[in-house]
Parts: sequence; structure tokens; C-alpha cells
Amino acid sequence: MIHQSGGDLLGLVNDILDLSKVEAGKLDIVSEPVSLEEVLRLMEEQFQPLASSKSLAFDTELIGERSQWILSDPMRLNQILRNLLGNAFKFTETGKIELKIFTKTVDEGKAEAVFRVVDTGVGIDPAQQELIFEAFRQEDGSISRKYGGSGLGLAISRQLAELLGGKLELQSEKGKGSCFTLTLPAELSMS
Repeated sequence: MIHQSGGDLLGLVNDILDLSKVEAGKLDIVSEPVSLEEVLRLMEEQFQPLASSKSLAFDTELIGERSQWILSDPMRLNQILRNLLGNAFKFTETGKIELKIFTKTVDEGKAEAVFRVVDTGVGIDPAQQELIFEAFRQEDGSISRKYGGSGLGLAISRQLAELLGGKLELQSEKGKGSCFTLTLPAELSMS
């Protein structure tokens, strides 16, 4: 119990430090080649045990060429995805969670990498959907008592997405699950 509490406190302190660095403009972004296949594999390895323990399906898919690479900050990308998937598993009691990764070409031949996390969880009331991206805010006060959490993860994730030149969007309906979509600019390359 003490070990768990210590881990929770350390996580909270790290989240506050990350948020402070982002807001102060002191968080360094290091772009390097990132394998989309490796990102998918890493998320599968981290979250499949949790899916099994909660008897939830965890479906992952990399759509398109498996050898695609993008230029981004792998540490910050993984931080965002871990937060989104962690929330999906936290707020889903039955059903499934999906992670789909794909690239698409947009204006003038520029490409985007899209990371979509879909769950069959509790969902978020439309009136509260922007609120959950504010620091220390959750959909309602009872959420933190029932599920835990500091209300920092989504605030940090949205700011990290913006630092990476992308955006984090939400579509959700109360009682019917949520879909978080992280879209990043992508200089595509094939390895």
C-alpha cells in the first residue's frame, strides 16, 4: 500500500513538472525517426496484460505500409498514447479498446499520422468535453473518487500534441464510449 501510494505521488509530481515545463516553454522536443510498427508493438506489450486482467478485448491495427516511419519525438508520442490508452482502460468495464494507426496525405502532398484510441467505456457528456482538457479537471467530482487520477493527463497530452505540431480531438457520447484522435504532421519515409 505504501509502495503504491509512493508511486502515485511520484506520478503526480512528474505530471505537474511536465505541465509546468510545457506552460513555461521549457520542454524540449527531440524529433527523430519513429517506426509506426514499433509504436504499435510497444503499446500492445504495455496494455495487453491490463486488457487480459480486465477481460477486455484490445484490438490494434496499423493500416497501410508496416515499414512506415515518421519524424517526431518518440518519448512524447508514447507519453500521449499511454495516457489515452490508460484512460480508456480505466473508464471501460466491458467491451473493448482499439488503437488504430494510419497515415494520410493532406493538402499539397503533406502527410499526417493519425493515432485513434476508441473505447466502449462510460463516455463523456458533450457539455464537459472541453473541460477535461483543463489541468486538474475531470468530467465531474465523483470521477476522481471512483476512478482516481489527478486530472492532468489530458491537459498534458493536448499540450504535447500541440508542441509536436498536431492536435488531440475527442468524440464521445455519455454511456457509449469515447474516441480520442491524435493527429501529427508526418514527414513520411520508408525504411
